[in-house]
Amino acid sequence: MTSPWAGALASRRGRLGVLVGSTAIMAAGAALMAIPLVPVIVAGLLVFTAGFFAFSREDLDGWLP
Repeated sequence: MTSPWAGALASRRGRLGVLVGSTAIMAAGAALMAIPLVPVIVAGLLVFTAGFFAFSREDLDGWLP
């Protein structure tokens, strides 16, 4: 769900900006998962996963030789 959005954004703004943004989203999700409440952990996992699939999975493959 986030990969097509991130791909379109990377086409307009550049890959580096999207990489930095998705890494920040992943960090926010990881921080949420540190809170010992199950609903917050689940929310953090969803945020982390959205950040990962937004850029890291799709566009990093395009940067590899």
